[in-house]
Amino acid sequence: MISNQHLLTAAILILAIGIGLNITLNQLGHFEGSNASMISIPISSKQGYFASGLALLAMMVTGMILLLVSLKQKRTAALAISLAAVILIPPIIQSIL
Repeated sequence: MISNQHLLTAAILILAIGIGLNITLNQLGHFEGSNASMISIPISSKQGYFASGLALLAMMVTGMILLLVSLKQKRTAALAISLAAVILIPPIIQSIL
């Protein structure tokens, strides 16, 4: 099922760090006035793009790609679960905090 354990570990770490940074930056008010987001990551406001938001988006996409590369089977399920986690976990945690 797993073709490369190191890539799987890296993918999970990248996704976890990305989710953590997304939550932290939102709590610090870094993305104030955002009017556009992708996979629950604010990427722009009226003043322009958030460089940190675009970097987080690239980090999340990289993590998902590494996750797909590291698996032999059940790639679709892994992608669906990781996408759901990236989209749903930050708003849920922000509503709790």
